[in-house]
Amino acid sequence: PGLVEGGAVLGATKPQLLPVFGPYSALLAAFSTVLADPRISGEKEALSGLALGELSFMASDGTILHRRIFLSNPTVRAGAEVFVLASYVFAQALIYDGLERIAEIENARLDH
Repeated sequence: PGLVEGGAVLGATKPQLLPVFGPYSALLAAFSTVLADPRISGEKEALSGLALGELSFMASDGTILHRRIFLSNPTVRAGAEVFVLASYVFAQALIYDGLERIAEIENARLDH
């Protein structure tokens, strides 16, 4: 839903950007789908970190779009930028931790 809403906002306000951001959004959606697949790991802890990391990525990207199009107040824009940076770092950390946990699980399985 977030990607559809973002595409609709972009299409209505800056359609010239769709050729660039359309493929990026599709790649982000595919990445999100892969990371949310329960077959990746039987460990709920790793999966929840991956899923939460992807949601944080999407929130960060959605905020970038909305900040550029809808926010004109410099203070509000600065606050949105802080959120973008923080949520991006949070996403990276969660995805890294989740993938590291999956690697540990797989290594343990191979050792036995």
